[in-house]
Amino acid sequence: MVDEHGHLVHFLYCYSAALQLLRRYPYTIGIDCTYKTNRHGLYLCQVIGMTALNTSFVVGHAFLSVEDIEAFSIVLRWLRDIYVNIGIYPPLCLSIDRAGGLLAALKTIWPNIPHVLYI
Repeated sequence: MVDEHGHLVHFLYCYSAALQLLRRYPYTIGIDCTYKTNRHGLYLCQVIGMTALNTSFVVGHAFLSVEDIEAFSIVLRWLRDIYVNIGIYPPLCLSIDRAGGLLAALKTIWPNIPHVLYI
């Protein structure tokens, strides 16, 4: 996504191999963000799935220019669309941190999915 000046605002992508794992293990998703640790000064938001063997896999990444409700709403709608497009039910639980507006966006996009906060 770009702004009105053509500057990169958000960049989201997922791995096709991860979608196969997500189809098998759609139950728990973790969302965590790093704070401007790349050379572009963007936030890196990772979407992680969990297998039955307690191992994790990366579903996708989102580079965000800001951590606010709007940016996290875009990420959560993108994730919701992935679930719909591959024909699986929404996750049973989300593990998140207190990044920006993630909690508020979660209550808007997926209000009925329980969540656990990282400490």
